[in-house]
Amino acid sequence: MLMFALRLILRALLWLAVFFRGTTMAGVAAVQNMEDADPFLLALGLPAEAAARLDAIGGAAGIALAVTGKDLDEKILSGGFGSALLVLMADRKIRERRYYG
Repeated sequence: MLMFALRLILRALLWLAVFFRGTTMAGVAAVQNMEDADPFLLALGLPAEAAARLDAIGGAAGIALAVTGKDLDEKILSGGFGSALLVLMADRKIRERRYYG
């Protein structure tokens, strides 16, 4: 029962991180095609910051689910999403380091 609850929490964290990252990427892509996009970019600030914070949590949750999963398809899906979130986090950190020094 405890393992089921733990895996349910990990699954919720992973999908929350994937949802925030996906909607933020879609929002930025939609706003880039607009002419006067400044107010919309400001509105994307909070979801983008939440997505940036959830990248590490969702990545770790995905890797933990891949290790503890029983089904092969669950292992592949959660491991893929978890490692993709960690790669996005690392890319953001590298860009921040180049920009800020």
